[in-house]
Amino acid sequence: MAGSYLTTRKGDRLDTVKILAVLVETGMVANSREQSIIMGRDISLGNVKKVLTEEFKREAAILHHNYEKIIRELGIGKSVLFPYFYQTVISQNASIFEKENQLKDKSFDKGAEKQYKLSNTELLKYIDNLESKLLYLEKKHKAIIDNVKGVIFQTNKAGCWTFLSPIWTKITGFSIEESIGKFFLNYVYADDQEFHYKQFQSIIEEKRSYSRYEIRYSTKNGEFRWIEVYARLTKDQYGNISGTLGTLHDITVQRKTEKMLHLAYELRRRSDFLNDIVMGTTIVDERIQDYMHTLGLDFSRPLICCLLVSKDFIGREKEQNNIIEVLGNEKGSIVWNCRNDIGVLYQGGNAELAVESSMRFAHALLEKIYRYNPQLKLVIGISNVQTGLNSVRKTYWQGWSATVAAQCQGREDGIFHYKDLGILQLLVKNIGNEGAKEFVKEQIGTLIRYDEEKGTNLVTTLEEILQHSNLKKTAEKMFLHPKTVVFRKQRIEKILGVSLDSFETRLALGVALKLHLVNQVIKAN
Repeated sequence: MAGSYLTTRKGDRLDTVKILAVLVETGMVANSREQSIIMGRDISLGNVKKVLTEEFKREAAILHHNYEKIIRELGIGKSVLFPYFYQTVISQNASIFEKENQLKDKSFDKGAEKQYKLSNTELLKYIDNLESKLLYLEKKHKAIIDNVKGVIFQTNKAGCWTFLSPIWTKITGFSIEESIGKFFLNYVYADDQEFHYKQFQSIIEEKRSYSRYEIRYSTKNGEFRWIEVYARLTKDQYGNISGTLGTLHDITVQRKTEKMLHLAYELRRRSDFLNDIVMGTTIVDERIQDYMHTLGLDFSRPLICCLLVSKDFIGREKEQNNIIEVLGNEKGSIVWNCRNDIGVLYQGGNAELAVESSMRFAHALLEKIYRYNPQLKLVIGISNVQTGLNSVRKTYWQGWSATVAAQCQGREDGIFHYKDLGILQLLVKNIGNEGAKEFVKEQIGTLIRYDEEKGTNLVTTLEEILQHSNLKKTAEKMFLHPKTVVFRKQRIEKILGVSLDSFETRLALGVALKLHLVNQVIKAN
C-alpha cells in the first residue's frame, strides 16, 4: 500500500482506520480478519465501529451538505479549505450518511460477510487507488489555490489568520509563515483599520452573514494596495462560531484606472468651462460664480493667470495632462487645459507685491515641471493682477500676450510678465482687427511680396536697421559688410517709396513689422 495515512492540509492526518470505517459501511470489507491481513496489523470491527461515531458521521454530513454552497460563494470551483478526504470520499459516497439510521442497525454477521466480501487483492488495489487519487487531487487542488488571483483566507473568531493562500505574499510582500497566527488588523492601512474591524465584528456577532467592501492593505515596503474584501461567517460542526472565511482581491490597478478616468473627466469639464469664459462664449453670472466657488475661485480677491506654452504640447494631450497632474496640487491654484497650452489661475498673492509674488509663483511652477521633465522647453506668460467678474478672461489674455511677445523675440523658454510688453500690449489687442491688417499691408505689404517672389530677406534687414542707431551696428549684428547693408537700405527705400531717415516713417514701419511678426507667431500656434 502507498501508505498508512493520507495527507490533507498541513498538520492534519487521516488514518487508514477511518478509510476502512467507511469501506465497512459501504460493504467493501468483509470481516475483521481481512482487515488485519490487508493492513498488516490487528484492526477489529470494534475499532472500526469506534471510529464511526455519531460525531464523525455528523461532521461528515454537515461538510457534505454545505460543500457546494460554500465553494459557490467563494467562487473558486473546488474548496481547498477542507480535508480532501471529506471532499472526495464523502461527496462520492454521500448516500451512506443520508441513511444514518440504517447504518446504526447494520450487523456484520456471516450473511453480510458473504454478500459484501471482496478478495484481499481487490481490496488492496482499491485502497491504493483511492489513496493515489486523493494525493493527485491534493496536488490538483493545491495548483488551483496557488493560481487563484485573489487571496483565500480564514481567520479564527479572534481575528487571527489561520489560512492564507500563496498569493498573499505576492500582493503584500509578507510571507505566510510570518503572517499565520497574527491579528489581521496588523496588515490593514492605518486609516482603514477602524472601518475594517467594524465589518469583522458585524460578521462575528452575526449581524450579517457576509460583507463585501474595499479598503487598503499595507505592504512590507511601506506602501499600500487597494483590496476588495469578501468575508463570511464560519461555524464548526456543532454550530459554534469558528471565525471568518473569504477572499482578498487586489484592485489597485482598477482603482488607479478609475481615478485617472475620473480626473480626466473632471479636467475636461473644468477646461471646457474655463475656455468658454476666456473666449467670451460664457458670461459670468450668479450661477457661474457658484460653480467657480466650488473650484476655489473668489472673484473678490486678486487673481493672476500664468499661461504655459510649449511646442512639445502640440498634439500631445497626454503630455499636457501629465503636467497638469504634476501642478494640480499647487495650493491656491486652478489648472486647466486650454487647447495646446496650460492655464493656471492663482490667488495666493496680494496687490502690493503682485509682480514679485507672481514671479515667485511662476518659478515654483517651472521648478516642478523641470523635476518632471528637465528637457521641456517652456514659456510662461504672467498677467497683471485683476479682480472682479471679468478677471479670469482679462488675466488669461494678458498671460497669452506675454507668451506671444516672448515668441516674437525668438524665445522658447523663460518667464515673461505682461507689464514688460511695452507697445506690444497695444498691438496684441488689435490682432485680427481689419484696420490693423490694412495698416500692415499699406506699410510693408510690397516688401513682404518682394521677399516671397525673389527669395530675399529684406524684411529682416529692415527690422535690424530700425533697431539700431546706425548702419555700422546693423552690419555687425547681421555679419555683413557695411556697403552691403547700405545697398539693402537703398533697395528697401525704393521698394517702399519712403526714406528710412524719417522718424515718423521709422515709427510707422516699426509698428507694422511688430504687427506682422505677432501675426506670424499666432499663425504658427
